[in-house]
Amino acid sequence: MDTFLTRIQTFYIPASSSVDSPQYRPSAEYTVHLSRADFSSLVALKLALQEKTKAGYIQSQFFQVAFKNEFQGVHGYQGAFLTTSEELRLSFQSQPSVIELVVVKYTKAQAKLLHQLVSKEELPGLVGYLQSVRKNAPEREESEEEAIGFAERYKDVYPEKMFQKIGNGLPAGWPVVDLQEEFEGFTGVQVPLGIYRECLKFAAKLNSE
Repeated sequence: MDTFLTRIQTFYIPASSSVDSPQYRPSAEYTVHLSRADFSSLVALKLALQEKTKAGYIQSQFFQVAFKNEFQGVHGYQGAFLTTSEELRLSFQSQPSVIELVVVKYTKAQAKLLHQLVSKEELPGLVGYLQSVRKNAPEREESEEEAIGFAERYKDVYPEKMFQKIGNGLPAGWPVVDLQEEFEGFTGVQVPLGIYRECLKFAAKLNSE
């Protein structure tokens, strides 16, 4: 078999936790096909994940990889990250036909604390990443809680109808508000305060760019 169906689950470490004693939280999932050559080295695997997932944060952030069946991070323990290419090749041989990977991504601030925690083989990638972000103009770094979107964060608080892709029509099931004569020609809908605050933050960000 030259290609392998590969399921990838990404995790992040929230600000309430730390890189040396992490509590991992799930972020996103991907399904891709990887080749045997993609598992020949850590560098090859990371490059393949960046290319195949097309995920911007995997392309722009430092991350570590583990086989899911060897990873205990979701339970709050340090994950069994792949730290050498030799370890990767040996573990790959014992994987099932459908491979499951875990990717843990780090913010810039978290990556700065990893020097003593990553392997010698991972260290050049970490140093290169930190050097590259220093060369860029300083930007406000979004926390993962902001990056995953408010729909994911509020899905347990508000009913599913609150999260819709809206085209030219009104969102179905939202309470309509009378905007009075001064807003003639417009229709208003009632929005929960939490979502309204997120909209204001998004608008402020757009106006600043």
